[in-house]
Amino acid sequence: MTWVNTPPKEKKEGEEEEGAGDEEGGEEAAEESEPETEQDVPEGEEGEEKPAKKKILPFKESDHHQRVAHASFFNMKNLETLALSAPKTQPLLKVHILCAGIRYGLGEAVFYDHFKNAWLQAPSELPIIGEGKNLIPTIHICDLARVTKRIVAEKVQKEYIFAVDRTPRPTQKRLIQAISNGIGTGKTREMEPDDIADSIIWKDFLSINLKMKTSDVFKDGEAAEDAEDPEAEAAALKFPWHCEKGIFANAKQLNVEFNEARGLNPVKLCVTGPPAAGKTYYAEKIEKYYNIPRVHVKELTDQAFVMAAAEEEEGGDGGDAGALAADIKARVGELREAKAADMTAAIEAEREAMEARGEKVPEDPAEVDPATVSVRIPDEFVYKLL
Repeated sequence: MTWVNTPPKEKKEGEEEEGAGDEEGGEEAAEESEPETEQDVPEGEEGEEKPAKKKILPFKESDHHQRVAHASFFNMKNLETLALSAPKTQPLLKVHILCAGIRYGLGEAVFYDHFKNAWLQAPSELPIIGEGKNLIPTIHICDLARVTKRIVAEKVQKEYIFAVDRTPRPTQKRLIQAISNGIGTGKTREMEPDDIADSIIWKDFLSINLKMKTSDVFKDGEAAEDAEDPEAEAAALKFPWHCEKGIFANAKQLNVEFNEARGLNPVKLCVTGPPAAGKTYYAEKIEKYYNIPRVHVKELTDQAFVMAAAEEEEGGDGGDAGALAADIKARVGELREAKAADMTAAIEAEREAMEARGEKVPEDPAEVDPATVSVRIPDEFVYKLL
C-alpha cells in the first residue's frame, strides 16, 4: 500500500523495456505486453494523426523513491525511508525492505471474504470492483517466507525487494474469477466502487493498480562449472516456489489450504430409515438449508461401479474407487444370498404348511435366485461413498 497512489510508469520514446531480451523473462515480457497494460488516449480530430497508446512499464525496485503511499500508510512509507537511510549512520546495520504483493494462502486475509463466499456459495456471485482491469501484485505467504529465508541465508545485497509472484496478467477480474472457478460457482459480478462500503477491508486492496516485476532474488541459482553433480546442484539452487503462477493457477490447492487452516470440512449428512419414513422430504429440507447437493445411495453406488470399471479398462487396479466397489459388490452378494436363503426357507415352510392342511401346493420351484433380490447397502459403505 506504500505504492498504491504512484502514477503509472510510462515508456519514454527510445527507451527499451528492461528484460525484453532475457530468455527467462521472455514469457513475462510477452504477458506484460497485453492490451490491459496500455492506456487509451483521446482520439484526435478528423484528419489529425491519432496519438499512439501509452505503453505502461513495470516498476523496478530502483524506482522505490517514486512511490506514493495510500493516505493510511504514510507512516509505513516513512518507516521504510528511515530504515533505508539508517546504514548511512550505522554502517554495520543491514536493511532489507520487502515490498510484498497482496498475501494469500493458509487461511487468507484480504481475500478471506471471497474465499468464504465461494466456499459457502452464498452469494453465488463474487464481487469485482468496476471492470476489474486493474493489476494486483500477489504472493503466497509460503513464498514470502521462503524468499525472506533466502535473503538472510545467502546474504543478498539488494535493499529494496519486490516480493511478488509470477501470475500472468494479474488483473483483479482474473484473480476473482479464478477463486470462483476453483472453489465456488464460477460466477462473478461487477460492482461500482460507491456500492461497496469503505469499511470493507478488501476494497482498497483490490483497487490497487500496480505493474511490478518479480525480483531477481527469486531467480534460480546457477551450478558451478566444476560441480561434481551439476543437475543436483542446480536443483538445490532452484527457488522452491509454492505458487509461482499465483491464485490463477492454484485456486484448487488454495481451497484445500483454506479448509485446513480453518478446520472446514464438507457438510455430509446421511438420512436413513424404513420406506415412507420421510427421508426424501427431510433430505430436500436439509439440501435447501445447507446449500449442499442431495444424492441417492443408488446414485453413489452406481458411480463407484462406473469409476471402478473405467479404471480397470485403462489397465489400473481401480484405485480406492475400485477397492470400495469390490467391497460393496462382495457385501451385497453376501446379503442377497442370505436374504434369498431366508426367502427360500420361508417359501418351503409355507409349502409344507399348505400340504399339511391338504391344500394344493404350487408347482413353481421354491428356490429364490439371489440376483433378483433387492437389498439395502449397509450404512458403513454409505458413509464411505459420501
